[in-house]
Amino acid sequence: MAVNGGDEFPSMDVSGIPTPVCPVCGGEWLVIPVKFCKESYTIGMWGTNGHCFECKSQITACTPLDFPNGWGMGPEGETNG
Repeated sequence: MAVNGGDEFPSMDVSGIPTPVCPVCGGEWLVIPVKFCKESYTIGMWGTNGHCFECKSQITACTPLDFPNGWGMGPEGETNG
């Protein structure tokens, strides 16, 4: 894992198309703003503007509505329930 500074991947602005991974380096750790529910300690809201933890490229994080096959139709074995 090369955190930007190693310059393995240049930082880019690839925002605009929702994605679950960084299209520049393939990193799966995306940094986005979240708002926690004080009662349940779960994520209550999140923003989609973010960046890749690894290469620092600007990204647009995906939401469940962005899934290519529609809401609740995740990969085999995964459900929204």
